[in-house]
Amino acid sequence: MRRGAWLAILFLACASPAAEDPPIVAIPNGGFEQGAEGWSFENDGGISAISTDKTSNGKRSLKVKDEDQKKGSSVLGQAVAVDGAGRYELRGKVCAISGAGLGLYVHRLDKDRNRLPADNENHVGAVDGIDAKWRPFACEFQAPKGTAFLQLWIHSYGGAEVEAYLDEFEFARLPPAEAKRPWPAQYKLAAEDQDKLTPADVLGPDGLVYPNWTRTGVQGGIPGVKVVAKLGDFGASPDDGQDDSAALQKAVDEVGAKGGGAILIPAGTWHLDGFVTIRHDGVVLRGEGREKTKLVFRYKVPEPGVAFFWPPPGAKAGPGTPFELHANPKDLQSLAFVAGGKTVAEWKRGTHSGNTFSWRRWGKHLLDAGLKGPLELQGVAEYKGGKRLETALNVELDPDVRDARLAPVSDAAIAFRGPGFDGEKLPLAKDGARGALEVELTSAGDLKPGDLILIDGPATERWKKLTRNKCPWGAYRRYEVRVEKVDGAKVTLEQPLRIEFPVVDGSWVQRVLPIRRGGVEDLYIEQQENLWISTVLFDFALECWARGVKDPQVWPLPDLWQAREMVLASGLPIRRRALQGRRRHGLRRLGVFLGLPGGESGDLEAAPRAALSVVGLGQRDPQERLPRERRAVAQRLDEREPLRAVRRRIQAGPWRLRARALGQPARGRRARPQRPAQRRLQLRPHEPARRPVDGRHERELADPAQPLRRRERARRLRQDRQFRPRHQGQRLRAERSGFADGLSAIRGLPGRGIAR
Repeated sequence: MRRGAWLAILFLACASPAAEDPPIVAIPNGGFEQGAEGWSFENDGGISAISTDKTSNGKRSLKVKDEDQKKGSSVLGQAVAVDGAGRYELRGKVCAISGAGLGLYVHRLDKDRNRLPADNENHVGAVDGIDAKWRPFACEFQAPKGTAFLQLWIHSYGGAEVEAYLDEFEFARLPPAEAKRPWPAQYKLAAEDQDKLTPADVLGPDGLVYPNWTRTGVQGGIPGVKVVAKLGDFGASPDDGQDDSAALQKAVDEVGAKGGGAILIPAGTWHLDGFVTIRHDGVVLRGEGREKTKLVFRYKVPEPGVAFFWPPPGAKAGPGTPFELHANPKDLQSLAFVAGGKTVAEWKRGTHSGNTFSWRRWGKHLLDAGLKGPLELQGVAEYKGGKRLETALNVELDPDVRDARLAPVSDAAIAFRGPGFDGEKLPLAKDGARGALEVELTSAGDLKPGDLILIDGPATERWKKLTRNKCPWGAYRRYEVRVEKVDGAKVTLEQPLRIEFPVVDGSWVQRVLPIRRGGVEDLYIEQQENLWISTVLFDFALECWARGVKDPQVWPLPDLWQAREMVLASGLPIRRRALQGRRRHGLRRLGVFLGLPGGESGDLEAAPRAALSVVGLGQRDPQERLPRERRAVAQRLDEREPLRAVRRRIQAGPWRLRARALGQPARGRRARPQRPAQRRLQLRPHEPARRPVDGRHERELADPAQPLRRRERARRLRQDRQFRPRHQGQRLRAERSGFADGLSAIRGLPGRGIAR
């Protein structure tokens, strides 16, 4: 053999490890050397452009300079054919100049280049920094079954301000990940897994196993609280343009101190220039209807645009006193507390700062910084372009002062706030097992039966590595439940644990003091200023509710208002609400209140927009199963059917469960193209037949047991002009009657073949 051939063989042998590198899937013009060819800048608004200022390799790169707090960049690449589902990696290079919030998204497309249903979670990573140097990055993601194309989308978040250069994009196909689970599968159960079922599981009438959420909602339904006061009795008048917040605060304080009751807010327009905080049990704010009673929240940061919200000037402050600074959020970059020319605490804008206008530190932080005694504390707000606003506050800081005054809650126009955590954190001595009705602590402290406790499994680095959670913050394993019995260090719970709480992660228990049985009903409320302020906040709240409320300043999602530290076992019903607009929304450290509304009435007190829900009538024992004869119902919402109609049918009860495979026609109906692997669950109420105005025919209720002839007659009646006015009137009456709350959203439930 010739010497050259031996050298070639030797070269290939030495290069064999490189052949194991993941295959590259090139993105057309991924290095932007052909300019904008292959990239779409539609809806970008001029934020992104091809640049020659900085390049990692070649002559061109993509520059993103987002200075718009409302609109983000949008650059879409070509769809790239890939070899089916599996693990992929998006690779590239970034030169980050300033800011944060430049996101990378990958659309997963089918063979017809349509986005797959699983493509909702398409965010694969973000590239931020201020190093101004080129560095490579790689973002791993999963392509689901049916993926035929991948498409890169570069988008800076709506509230982000960022400048960066991007170059050399490509996809890489990664080998399959190891199939080993971080822990044995224990949540996806089927009816035949009898040996695996625990008190944390409920076997539904459809043969599926659901989490046991039978005690969610206000047990027994939302009560009809008696009116004990009117807002006008406290010096307020509607339609006069004057501030009514002080009168409303006085009303809730007096009514709460006397044991609670409903405060009637008569028809008219009422104005709130300040915050209203409810700290007593049993206080309900009730209007005369969301089309009649209107609350207008007008709070804005005082001139010149920065001010101390709390404490009052000249106050004596201690370690537990909040020091809260408010500033105009437009172009706001940082907030700081300065004393004696020295910055003692500072906040800077980040990726998720959005329209933040407030920031607080506590007296203990100032004491730790060496401050004490009478002092002048300066609040400094810095804006884009170097603009600087200052304000001053004279206070006396004393470590021995216990400030008993409660600061107003500035997170929401109306806040229901309980006392919160009470006592020390009590570590678990043994792992809390899923389905257990007892936990063992190192010490039970002063816990006693009837106490409400929070069980927390911290998000440690060990847990994040197991779950591949890259988020640097957040509480993910929390459960709030009542104590039934205390025996030494063993605590018996009223309801079973729904997840594991391992000792290795430092799981702990702490008592919680909530506010109870409060609510907001039948009114319209809006905000005039564009500030990050929630409409209604339920914080450390138990068995509270909101119904019949219209708020035009929130996202159209189930998280209508903020709910923090909500009691998982009892939930927060939000019913009959209307949603519009795009202002502050969110659920922080939210206890799960979705699922199985309980109580003997079977009242559906849960968050709206359900995918699937099971309702058990009379289900009281959390360890008891739901047999079919208890008439429990699995309901699959049809997107074409208004939620009001679903509620009206449910209220009629009792019910019958009807299931058929998708793609198979019901008798007398034409089949619709649907995926055969899924099933449709439909609710068919048995209620008395209704007659139209003319009394000629019975109204068909689409019960599958009814003959085809009657269903056809009903179809003809619906087309009859004499029937239409009454049908429309029924719909209007249903809207006024109090529906629009829907069922609990249960996504990703254990079981088989659940159709969303």
